[in-house]
Amino acid sequence: MFNILVAGPGAVGQVIGGSLARSHTVTFLGREGSQRIDDINQKGVRIDNLRFPKQSFTVQAKAVASLDGWAPADLVLLTTKTYSNDRVLPKILPVVTHNTIFLSLQNGVTSANQMQKMFRMGSVLGAFCFMGAAVLPSGIIELNSPERVIVGDLNKRSSDALSFVMDIFTEVGISITQSENIDRDLWIKLLWNVGIFQWCAFEGKTIGELLSDESSLQQVRGTMLEAVNIAQANHVSITREDIQTQINTALTKYAPVTPSLLQDLRAQRPLELGSFAGFISSEGQRLGIQVPYNDFLFEELTRLSGNY
Repeated sequence: MFNILVAGPGAVGQVIGGSLARSHTVTFLGREGSQRIDDINQKGVRIDNLRFPKQSFTVQAKAVASLDGWAPADLVLLTTKTYSNDRVLPKILPVVTHNTIFLSLQNGVTSANQMQKMFRMGSVLGAFCFMGAAVLPSGIIELNSPERVIVGDLNKRSSDALSFVMDIFTEVGISITQSENIDRDLWIKLLWNVGIFQWCAFEGKTIGELLSDESSLQQVRGTMLEAVNIAQANHVSITREDIQTQINTALTKYAPVTPSLLQDLRAQRPLELGSFAGFISSEGQRLGIQVPYNDFLFEELTRLSGNY
């Protein structure tokens, strides 16, 4: 049994952390005074699997706002929103040792580098996940799509850490795939973030509703192509052919999903725009590449979200 820290008890954190808690000791790190800390401590992690009801479960776990005096972590999962990293990462330091393995399941392509700079010991792996899930007002997590994690060795020096993560995820039934090129795959996920999730938020649609509308589909393709151009300028091997592949996957596997970005907008929570359109726009300026779709989305979604 291993000690696992999940920094961020949101939908993704509780689905993955809750699954791991069935075989390991899992602690969730949340905000001081957070209702989710109280919910987890009092009622456990409660996952309602809409696709496969028999796979729904409740498991007991611990949730805290501080890790001072806490046992060292064998594995740290970062599942907060990216805009919280400056606040959350220093809170993890008390449980870090040279043997700690770090895994960011955040959106965007910069989190692993942030963790490498913050934690000078341990092993940082590259990772991301696909999942349609939401925290209900009751605190129950509603899961309505397959959960899938992709993980890879960023520097080709952490094979033991990679094997460890693959093994413990597989043991508890989490679908996990080893990436042979995690940098490329992180940028592939960014195509979803900027092209699908942002337009879903702007138009107020599920993934299926968005991609079934031809005019919306053209906007999605244009936005993704801008990200491809930025990736190629950064020597990442993705092409415009990857765009249709991701659209097809989204339609066949995730059509009913309401992305978390739209959920956050509706709930008047802050949006991760700095890791999505904001990142592509700033890279466009740095590289001299025009990205009008992402510029538009960054401006409009910032306006719609206000100062939450």
